[in-house]
Amino acid sequence: MACNTASSLALPVLRKIYKIPVVGMVDPCVRRAAALPVKRSIGVIGTLGTVRSGAYEEALRSAVPAARVRSIPCPLLVALAEEGWSDNAITSAVIAEYLAPFREEAPDALILGCTHYPVLKGRSANSSGTARC
Repeated sequence: MACNTASSLALPVLRKIYKIPVVGMVDPCVRRAAALPVKRSIGVIGTLGTVRSGAYEEALRSAVPAARVRSIPCPLLVALAEEGWSDNAITSAVIAEYLAPFREEAPDALILGCTHYPVLKGRSANSSGTARC
């Protein structure tokens, strides 16, 4: 499932229904974050559905129990990516607003919990440490 929201909400059900392996986005992203050398705090940004599901928090608690996890929904980023507004003042302002809580206390890793978000990745003022998945 190449969608974080669908993976977060439907993957457990689909794994019960189908006899074949069904792979989602959450586990690979969490494994990538867990493999980073420093992971005291991990940020997650995603759609409202992905963040509300708690899937990343649950998986990160299992994979990196000592890490502090903070998730922020960033729903407008999907529309901005789909518009192709990757290099736009509006996009920069929206990203700055969404990521403001991370500027006060920057996470060691940031999971881009939506397949649209990497299109906008370069717009962040500090993208080092991003768990690319």
